[in-house]
Amino acid sequence: MPVLTPERLQAARAAHPNLALDADVFVAHVARHAVDGAPAHLEDLFLACACANGVRGALAAIEATFANDVAAAVRRFDASPAFADEVARVLRERLFVGARPKIGDYSGRASLKSWIGAAAARAAINLRLRTADKGHDALDSRVRGVAADGSVELQYMKRRYAKEFEAALGAALARLDPESRTLLRLHWSERVDYDKLAAMHRMSRSTVARRLAAARATLSEETHRELRARLRVTPSELESIAALVRSALEVSVAKLLAT
Repeated sequence: MPVLTPERLQAARAAHPNLALDADVFVAHVARHAVDGAPAHLEDLFLACACANGVRGALAAIEATFANDVAAAVRRFDASPAFADEVARVLRERLFVGARPKIGDYSGRASLKSWIGAAAARAAINLRLRTADKGHDALDSRVRGVAADGSVELQYMKRRYAKEFEAALGAALARLDPESRTLLRLHWSERVDYDKLAAMHRMSRSTVARRLAAARATLSEETHRELRARLRVTPSELESIAALVRSALEVSVAKLLAT
């Protein structure tokens, strides 16, 4: 069965009758993002594909369709019109400008509304953190919590792949040599510092630091490889998975090794 049936192609085109996107271009775009069949949000993907390929009217259609959603996402962090304008400018440059616009990474597996809303929230957080000392209202604890724990997209990845991540991490840990596991357990779970580790293992502090760094790098690489093998995801989602591994590795390993 083809990834994109003629009926679904026609429905996607009918949803955006004013966008002259070549059918072959869209079919190829869907094939790049397809995992277990055509993406669920095909009409949204058509609009994003048209925008990524510079089709006349596509960017205006996206901005008009999702302007209220972007504004709502931004207001959570700063309600001033000037801030909203600046986030819109940053978002436009980040998603729609360049030889390979980021909007082309949208896969159609979630709605374009949620994808753009997440990008707007992330842009707002980054902008607020950069301008927190320039007369705006102070960042509240909710905003700081999101910022400290990673992007909105990263939170989505953590929720979506929690079980797979834990299984992949467990498999990667099992392949780690016993000495590396011991060092990681003592340092991450029991909070033993470098100096005490050096004394316990009769090695220099620099050697301990080097071995811990090597163990972490190996564990991160192996966990990422496990996830890549276990999950059928798009290239853009692989980038998010890599970020998930980097952000959650220490806390997750500490919990696993402690038990």
